[in-house]
Order: sequence, then structure tokens, then C-alpha cells
Amino acid sequence: MNKIKLFFPALLFSLLFSIFFIAFATSGDGCDGCKRTAVLKEIIGLERDSFLSRLTERATSPCFHLQKFGGGPEWRTPEYYFTASYETDMKGQIKSRLSISLYFEDGELIHNWKTESERPSVTFHWHLQKMFINPSALFRKWIPLHITLLNDFEKQPSKCDIKPDKEELFPGQEIKVKLSNIVDFEGRNSREFNRIVVQVEKGEIIGGTPLASDPELKAFQVGKEDITFTYVAPDEENSQATEDKIVIYNSCDILRKDEYPMPKTGLKDKIAEKIIKLVHADAMMTISQKVVQNLGGGKISWEAKENVVLKYKDALSFDDEGTFTEYYDVTSWKLTNAKATIKDLEKGLTWETQQTEKDDFTVGLSITFNSKTGKATEVGIPNLSFWFLFHNSLKTILPGMTLGIDDVKGGDGIHEIEGGGTQVIGSVTYEEKWNIKRYRNK
Repeated sequence: MNKIKLFFPALLFSLLFSIFFIAFATSGDGCDGCKRTAVLKEIIGLERDSFLSRLTERATSPCFHLQKFGGGPEWRTPEYYFTASYETDMKGQIKSRLSISLYFEDGELIHNWKTESERPSVTFHWHLQKMFINPSALFRKWIPLHITLLNDFEKQPSKCDIKPDKEELFPGQEIKVKLSNIVDFEGRNSREFNRIVVQVEKGEIIGGTPLASDPELKAFQVGKEDITFTYVAPDEENSQATEDKIVIYNSCDILRKDEYPMPKTGLKDKIAEKIIKLVHADAMMTISQKVVQNLGGGKISWEAKENVVLKYKDALSFDDEGTFTEYYDVTSWKLTNAKATIKDLEKGLTWETQQTEKDDFTVGLSITFNSKTGKATEVGIPNLSFWFLFHNSLKTILPGMTLGIDDVKGGDGIHEIEGGGTQVIGSVTYEEKWNIKRYRNK
């Protein structure tokens, strides 16, 4: 009677556990990672269906499922496979062994579990107990497999660095973009079989494989080197946007390209993004200045940086000189890093200020080019005026300005034009450095 009383609760518990397990194993909603599948590929010394049932019962979780060979409507190419073998009556110290191995689809060994006994009398059931059934059974310690083994093996991309050649572009400009330092959540280099997907909001990506679901998204395999592609900014006619965004996603797809084509690659999580500024201007200029004037009993010094946005106005050719000159109007300019100092050395007084006031009157930029080479030779710097305002008793106002004609000394002479230098005029030492980004005719 007591045995019967104990039997029914045990049977009820067993049934409830089985129902719970089946529901747990077949529900796909509980997987917050990537769903993986495996097959039992090779089996030696074991009855396939019975052992597969045992292995499936223990290995299955919301993110990991075993499949039977033979296809069917729910069949998908597995990312992993198991092999299993049972040996008995072995020669040597070990008399029997149950071994299970898990491999990646390309044959790379991920993990091996084995139970061994030196006693000839040990049965197969003993090995099942040690491998699957006991609470401390060897295989059970590694459940769920996607957490204990597969995450560490796959090293799914979790972040990466996006390095464009330039982060400030004019409409239609093309640049190279490099993706590097593609790592998992622990900072380890991602495995080469992983895939990423690149998306831009307004421009275009040249390179990679267009997705079947959206050809504007491009898929890449991580590989073992940095990933490089071409980004094309949206043209002036189709976009007045002031910025674009490059977004990188990881993917759950890790099979070889011939087993799961790149156009079918799916998106999972966003792992990185980079803002690209779009400049709607024909040229931009940066001017940096430092001025020092030594007086009899004092010293005046100031420095400033001007960022100028320019719009093309006109061009004139000078055939007899073999040159042509482009003229640009100043559409806007910003004064930064401005500060000035006045020192009265006789009285030991010093006044400093960073307060400035701009003059609205400006004179534009001119660039003179060699007609044969098409490269710039001379630049007429825009005339920009401003004042430094001091808060001393005299309310001193100190003028500052940009002006002059300089020879080109650096850059490619077409899209990047650079110059500057140091001039000494009487008691004044004037240092200037400038850079022009010319967006016309790119």
C-alpha cells in the first residue's frame, strides 16, 4: 500500500515534468538570442532512435533544437551536428566508454563529453545515468548549450568601429569606410563566419551583398580582415538633409554562403552607428591666426579661428596669363578660439578678453588656378572683420581681421587647398594657417 501511495505522486510528477518539458522545448518565444539547430550525424554502437530521443530531451531549449534527417516543412540547414559512440569490452585499463561530440557545421570540434569505466561489469545504463539522468550528470551540466558553449564559440558581433575617410561630405561625394575592431560582448574578436548588415538612411552603400528583403541594405561576412565599402552621399537634387547615418547590425546567420545565401541574411541588433555631416556649400575655409605686436612699453597679442561657408559666384579666365580665377561669396562664418591680451610692462598690468563682436561686412574668397594643370596657385583670403572687447576702465576695443593674398603651399590643389606662413611687418609678427575644402567639380 505504501508503495502504491508513493507510486502515484511520482507518476504524476513525471507526467507534469514531461508536459512542461514538451511545452518548453517546442516554444520559440522564449529565445532571446539566436535559434540554433543540430542533427545527430554519426552514431556508433548505439541504437539511433533511442539515443537521439535521449539526446534531444536533454539538449533542447528555446534556442537550441535537434532535427531528424530527412527534410520536411520545418527542416532548416543545421549549424551544428553531434556524433556519438559507445564502446565496450575495450582492451586496456578503460573497459567501456560513452562519447558525445558537438561540431560546428564545417567540422570544427566545439566540445566532447565522455563517461568511462574501468569495471568490466558496468552496463550501458550506468553510462546513461552518468551522462544524462543523474542530477549531476555530465551533459546536464552544460545545459543550455547556447549559453555555456555556443556564445563563446560564435562570438557574435556586439560592437565595432566605423572609420570613414571623412565625416563631412558634400552631396554626391564618395568615400571609403572601414569597419574594424569587430568584437563580441566581452571584447573578443568575432568569428569569421559571422555576418553583419550595413544600412544608410539617405545615401548609398557600394559593396557587400544586397539583401533580398531590401536591396539597399548590404550584408558582409566578418572574415579575418577589416571590412571596407564605399559610401555615396545623397545628391543635391534628391536630398537637402544636413546629415546621414551609417548603421551596423549583427545577424544570427552563420552558415557558409553556399548553405545559406548572403541575400537572405537577417538583421538582429544594432551594434554601431556613425553620423556623416552633409555640407550644402561649394567651399569651406578654415583660417587660424596669431598676432603679436611689441610696443615700447607693452605688448599686444591675439589669436582667432574663422570657419567660413562659401558659395560659388563666378569665374574669369585670363588666357594671356594661363590662369582662371573662381570667386566665392561668404554665406556665413563663425569665430572661435578667440582671445586677446594687452600688457602694460611699465605698470605691470595685464588685460585679457575672449569677448568679440563680428562685423557683418565681408569680402569673398578668390582662388586662382593654372589653366593647364587645373590646380590652385594663389588664394585671395576673405576679408572678415571683428573686434575684441575689453572690460578695463578704458573699455578698450582691439580690431582683428583676415586679409591678404597667399600662395598655395599644400593639399591636392583642387579639392584640398592649403597655405599660410609667418610675416613680420615692423613690430608686428603675423602667423596664419588656412585650409580650403573645395566641393565643386568633384
